[in-house]
Amino acid sequence: ADVDDTRNSPVLSIFRALFSSGANITVHDPLVTCWEELELNIDSQLPDFDDYYSIILAVPHEQYSMVNFLSRIKTGKPIIYDCCNMLSHTDRALLRARGCVVSTIGNGS
Repeated sequence: ADVDDTRNSPVLSIFRALFSSGANITVHDPLVTCWEELELNIDSQLPDFDDYYSIILAVPHEQYSMVNFLSRIKTGKPIIYDCCNMLSHTDRALLRARGCVVSTIGNGS
């Protein structure tokens, strides 16, 4: 959490699996400007969430804990994979009530 070191990141395997399946991927990390292992420039601005079919929260950066996901999703109903337990129980319930599919991985539930 809150480090800019991408070496040996488990996110790399997620990226490669999605990329090899033909997914169109946007990567955001507030601490990384270039993912050197992939030679990929990283945008510093969070994208408009309504433009995405799915959102994967893969690193528990402090900045992400301050994002109001409910207010950033206006019309879309993305599938959200929370791999690091960033969303509170209340946030997950509100997003589901809005029609989003929310899956939390690694929290024991």
